[in-house]
Amino acid sequence: MMMQGSLGGSDWVPIGDISPVQIAGRQAYRLLVHDPSRPRKKGFGFVFESNSYMCLLVGTDVTLSQDLLRAIEGMASVKSLKP
Repeated sequence: MMMQGSLGGSDWVPIGDISPVQIAGRQAYRLLVHDPSRPRKKGFGFVFESNSYMCLLVGTDVTLSQDLLRAIEGMASVKSLKP
């Protein structure tokens, strides 16, 4: 609902339904969108929980390769090293 509710008043149109994915080893839900007036313009949203917070990550990519989406989906969980 967080992602679909955010589309109001925009030109973005969902591509399919929300689908479950993993981001950095955590359960997340992804919604892919596109702008019908600009075929290369794609967008995506992810909703996930992290440290007891609900997070909404939204991005767009207008490149042919669409590397940004793959990079986000390939993120790994890395703990910072404290001195």
